[in-house]
Amino acid sequence: MNCIDWFIEKLPSFADCNTLVVDMSSITEKTLANISNERVEQFFQEINKRFKSGGRIVCILQKHFEALTKNGHRVDNYFWSPVSVPCTDIPIGHGIPPLDNLTFEEYVKKITEWNLKIDPLPTIKTRNWGTSGGSTELDELIINKNREILGGSFHYDLGGNRYTGKIHFLPPLQDSETGMNTILEILNVKTKTPPPEWSESIKLPGTNEIEKSIQEIDGKISQLYKDKLNQERQKKSLENHKKLLYETGDELEFAIVDALTVLGISNARRGEPGKDDVLFDFTTTDFKICSMEAKGVKNGVSLDDFRQLDNWVTDHLSVGIKAKGVLFANTYRLQNPSESESKRMDFNNKTFEDYYQPRNQCILPTLTLFKLVEHKLKGNELDPKKIEEVIANSSNVLKFDDFV
Repeated sequence: MNCIDWFIEKLPSFADCNTLVVDMSSITEKTLANISNERVEQFFQEINKRFKSGGRIVCILQKHFEALTKNGHRVDNYFWSPVSVPCTDIPIGHGIPPLDNLTFEEYVKKITEWNLKIDPLPTIKTRNWGTSGGSTELDELIINKNREILGGSFHYDLGGNRYTGKIHFLPPLQDSETGMNTILEILNVKTKTPPPEWSESIKLPGTNEIEKSIQEIDGKISQLYKDKLNQERQKKSLENHKKLLYETGDELEFAIVDALTVLGISNARRGEPGKDDVLFDFTTTDFKICSMEAKGVKNGVSLDDFRQLDNWVTDHLSVGIKAKGVLFANTYRLQNPSESESKRMDFNNKTFEDYYQPRNQCILPTLTLFKLVEHKLKGNELDPKKIEEVIANSSNVLKFDDFV
């Protein structure tokens, strides 16, 4: 048996819970005022999921009321319940007519007075049930002589031969501890006395050494967790290189900068808004800047892409900076590279060639860039100066073999 506080730091899964017992006296207006909307939703979802899959719920009733959570959201005290519970006050009464074969018969025998009734019958909350209704199936009723419903057991037909577990509503006993112990006895749950606070001050021989060892283990676990996070970050950084093969827009530009950095082009960067998509500074050629247009498309590039690239280069020339224009093309980006490599590398178009070759522009397919990164990550050497020179001296489509 596990006792769960409404404010427990981490809500456990109810998947292994056969029966959930909820004492509604544990929920007050103060409880609702200090609980978050997120925690309200977590309790509802976890309990709702278990109930739908056959879990049993025992609820010691409380008058229905509403209050604001700490986020200012109005909820009722049965926020956790998969079913609505219309429980209201009635004049105090005493005794309950004999009822045979009740699941909680021993509990009902201990009821000496009552002042709550359920009216109408509880119905399932349609939120998150994947059903528009679901019929109420009555299993047992606890009633007074006026035929008012003081409690009972229900389950719900969700249609399609799908049924919930049972939910049992019980009137509260005057002695809540006796009530809870009786329920646990009926459920055949063994109870344990929680250790009193003073027991913590008693230290048995060896306890200090064990606690020290636990602290050391916790420290190792913490370091291992940090190491794991670091490895996951490195993995994510590597996985980002795949974006060269399928991304477009800003994500493609970021991927190109990361790839060039891996290849040793340390000053690769994105351009300012309205200017080059990506650029880097040459260190070994007559060109001062490599100006790049990055294009990710479902099919092939267009002449407009080369014209845009020429605009970037012209902007630099207008202020006295000699720039080399490179079109980074991620064509057929949604197709598997192993099946579309020939298309991704095919820029054999005379109209394109007549435009970009006289302007000394070149095309660097992002597939080529990806292969270079892959080559580098395998531990092979790639000279950044050679990469610069190959780009600077080309007016064609650059292939992997041009760099290695």
